[in-house]
Amino acid sequence: MLLCLVIGFSSLCFGQGQQDKSKWIHVTDQQNKDEYVRWYINSNRVVVNAKKRIIRVWVKMTIDDFDFSGLKDDEGDVRLAAADKPLDKKETLALHEFNCTENTSKTLKLIDYKNGKVVDDYNLHTTDYIIPDTVMEQVFKQACKRVRR
Repeated sequence: MLLCLVIGFSSLCFGQGQQDKSKWIHVTDQQNKDEYVRWYINSNRVVVNAKKRIIRVWVKMTIDDFDFSGLKDDEGDVRLAAADKPLDKKETLALHEFNCTENTSKTLKLIDYKNGKVVDDYNLHTTDYIIPDTVMEQVFKQACKRVRR
């Protein structure tokens, strides 16, 4: 941990670039108008403040853009088959600092990818309350699950 503070590279502290599918924990899926989104958290959590239950964790969203208009059955429900190919593949990695006591999330870093290439990279420090019954609440609960009370 001291090495991370001295060097100051988030990639060394949080494993960026060394992450593989075996380290990502699937949280939930969601379908929006023309996209299918899968949410994951990285199994490597960094405890920032154990007493206050504050942790840092990478969150990943994989986004497949589809033209769902031709994929609906007779009832109007979308049916995706293994052979259906997305129009675009997007991915977002976000470094969140979750306060598991105060139910807040601070987004520190956000990286957007499209078809495997970085398209945007942001350094942020926005704090939001976790809204009940949302995907982010599911991500928050999964991330805070193993943090001692």
